[in-house]
Amino acid sequence: MKYIAAVFFLFFLCSGLYAQSVFNPVKVAVVEARFDSVEETLKKYKIPFTIIPERMLENAEDLYQFDLIFFPCGIGISPETSINILSRGTKFEGVTLKEEYYKTDDEKVTKSVRSFLAEGGIAVFNDYSIPLLARATKRIKFYNDFPNIGLSGYYTSSAGGDFENFLGRRQYGINFPHSGWVVVSRSYSNDNYFSAEVNTPVGIKSAVISGKVPFDKGTAYYSAFHESNPMNELQRFLTVRAYSTNYVKKNLRYVGGWDMEAYSVLNDISLLEDFARTYKINKNPGNSTLFFFFSGGEWLVEVYSKDMNLLYSVENQGDILKLDLDSPDEEIIVKTVRLSEESGLVYSLIVGEGLRLFPYYKRATVWTVLIVLVLSYLFFMKKRRSQKSSSKMDDHNYL
Repeated sequence: MKYIAAVFFLFFLCSGLYAQSVFNPVKVAVVEARFDSVEETLKKYKIPFTIIPERMLENAEDLYQFDLIFFPCGIGISPETSINILSRGTKFEGVTLKEEYYKTDDEKVTKSVRSFLAEGGIAVFNDYSIPLLARATKRIKFYNDFPNIGLSGYYTSSAGGDFENFLGRRQYGINFPHSGWVVVSRSYSNDNYFSAEVNTPVGIKSAVISGKVPFDKGTAYYSAFHESNPMNELQRFLTVRAYSTNYVKKNLRYVGGWDMEAYSVLNDISLLEDFARTYKINKNPGNSTLFFFFSGGEWLVEVYSKDMNLLYSVENQGDILKLDLDSPDEEIIVKTVRLSEESGLVYSLIVGEGLRLFPYYKRATVWTVLIVLVLSYLFFMKKRRSQKSSSKMDDHNYL
């Protein structure tokens, strides 16, 4: 029995029950750009970052020092700011490039970005930077290989995947004030967060406006939409999802330690403006567990059924919270309330499917059976040897 107890104790330790919901620091870089305001969003979320010049993209070794890189719309310095206009009085004499002007090598940049992603890097590509993602990964396609065909307008459609859980509703709409935005015709990934039928010069086309592209060890996110408002829901979702990618991976391993399969994944960040957030979470009917991972602060978590019947109301001190459900509903309502004053705290919610028993119970059960069989065999062999020895002693005494 002591061997069986040791097995269960070993799996108990390996399960991560003592693990804390620690958010490891993420080194973030933002490529210098002209048409985007990623920096303002990151400042709002209290995410530290470093601005890097476009020429730095040519060398993968320079990129490896970062965990996450944002490629805003219109990376690089505007050409008109890199020229000297020569004149004498009112007479125009010519134009020269400034000494600090530098034209990056597209092939080097593509190769470098590909290496960064392949080695486990995380990246976000906005609008005009999406073609760089397409060249680096070959996972994005455009109509007739020409990306900039989106016309201005307001487009509504259904949110997909984890973005729907984040929104708390299915319908979503965004406004493109200018034409020429990037239309993705196809992504070789099922992780599409928002798609819509949009107007183009060649008719109405189906566009993947935002999604995720796994590539080797890394992960890339993209969005044809961007704006200066840090509170925009799609922008917030992508920024936080990218920033907490490794955090979510760690949390998924924890859920997997309970031999449960993750069904829905949601993550967000606490801001001063919204001390409370409400989400609609999709789940399968039957047994499931809500795993909450808070990187700090004090929280109140409320869980409601589809009919708004209160199922749980629990306070948490910024750690891992597990709430078991046995509900026929295919969706539940979750409300998180920040009780402390801290902002910029990342947290995630993962729905684990199935009945939660004890960590690694499937593997522990298999090993327990094997150990019982081995011990039974050893006991049998020992008893058999003892019987043979006893038989020999009887024969000797007889002689």
